[in-house]
Amino acid sequence: MSKKRRKFSSGFKAKVVLEALKERQTLQDLASKYELHSSQIVNWKKEFLANASEVFEAKTSNQKEEDVTEQLYNKIGHMQMQIDFFKESLGQMSLAEKRQRAMQTRSRLPLHERCKLMSISRSGIYYKPKKESALNERLMQAIDKCFLAHPYYGVARMTTYLNMDLGYPVNEKRVRRLYHQMNLRTIYARPRTTVRDKASYIYPYLLTGLKIERPNQVWQTDITYIPMFRGHMYMAAIIDVYSRKILGWSLSNTMTKEWCNELLEDTINQHGKPEIHNSDQGSQYTSELYLNTLKDNEIQISMDGKGRAIDNIYIERFWRSLKQEKIYLNPPNGGLELYQIIKEYVHFYNSERRHTRIGDITPKEKYSAENKPTKVNYNYI
Repeated sequence: MSKKRRKFSSGFKAKVVLEALKERQTLQDLASKYELHSSQIVNWKKEFLANASEVFEAKTSNQKEEDVTEQLYNKIGHMQMQIDFFKESLGQMSLAEKRQRAMQTRSRLPLHERCKLMSISRSGIYYKPKKESALNERLMQAIDKCFLAHPYYGVARMTTYLNMDLGYPVNEKRVRRLYHQMNLRTIYARPRTTVRDKASYIYPYLLTGLKIERPNQVWQTDITYIPMFRGHMYMAAIIDVYSRKILGWSLSNTMTKEWCNELLEDTINQHGKPEIHNSDQGSQYTSELYLNTLKDNEIQISMDGKGRAIDNIYIERFWRSLKQEKIYLNPPNGGLELYQIIKEYVHFYNSERRHTRIGDITPKEKYSAENKPTKVNYNYI
């Protein structure tokens, strides 16, 4: 017998998406709270962001339709208005409260009718979604620490390390999936057996031999996996290569092009535009949305060679410092705590931590030498 597909109201979807946008909880926590699959939340979030502008579009009214609507309301009657009031009251209840009430209510109504009145799926009362396993979370934390020290470890070598050195009985299939989920790209020399067609070529790497001698000459950006006490999140940041100052950063439980583009736009509004913008060839940075923002601001586009994370070395060094000096020493327990930890560290990194490579001064001092001091853009979706 085929399983009946669950249906969700637009109000429920909006509530879940708004909680996801607040970034107070990880994707796994939200999926467990509302008994959903994490991919559903990701898709709803993308759909919401893609259609957000329609909320503010002007809507024309039709007098004829209003008259028909008024007549229909008059025919509904007092009983239907009572039902509407009952449903409106239910709308203020969480999904878990609705399910609990449906189960505990003493009524001769069948359970499926009670669920229908409350706009919930009966299958949801019995279904318990499976969270990301504790083993996978421990594996991702172990992989992140090892990969930070050995970015040339591929899936096979990492699998051997997890099995032989740490005693985790895992196979390459699982490790490969976790690599993809963590957005890790191994550094190694690939055989040049195929020459890419010029039409499909993205953008060249412009930093080779370039003398970087002023702020806002070159920006670099990247996304990294951030482990937490339970679950994980993703962080994107933009660094000024000349001064090593972190100009903007943002946290999210999903890696979307809209998220990266919003960080870029906010950083440009706060600090002005760079001459060159450098990134890897990830789907977020090669999207039409992101590239159009760079082109509209007349910014030269530079991209790393495929498989060459070393080309984006300045932002990679910041990830290493952040994780080794803060995250691994103080594992955060939730999105809010992670946000506060990163906010404090970025302030320390920019304003107090002296960098040998820039003359033993702070990035803020180096950046402000030729620019007016500005606040760091703390972007939190």
